[in-house]
Amino acid sequence: GELRAAEFEHLMERSWYAMTETCLAFTVFRDDFSPKFVALFTVLLFLKSFHWLAEDRVDFMERSPVISWLFHLRVLSLLVLLASLDLDLLAHAYQSTISKG
Repeated sequence: GELRAAEFEHLMERSWYAMTETCLAFTVFRDDFSPKFVALFTVLLFLKSFHWLAEDRVDFMERSPVISWLFHLRVLSLLVLLASLDLDLLAHAYQSTISKG
């Protein structure tokens, strides 16, 4: 669905801090700077923003008196998708650490 005004405001507010953290992380990991590193960091920020939006949607559900089953299903499917992507990236990070040290 469309973003609510509060969700958009939270997203912009959080993304400002995330970009600042990213710039600081790039200075720490400047020796490992590669296209793959930048791509993975971009994916990380993209998924992080969807986690924030999911958090705002769940907060909206808690405050709303009547929520449809479709809304529940959409939020649940988003949470399952995000959890599976998190686990996949965690497994990738683990395998990369084990193989390369």
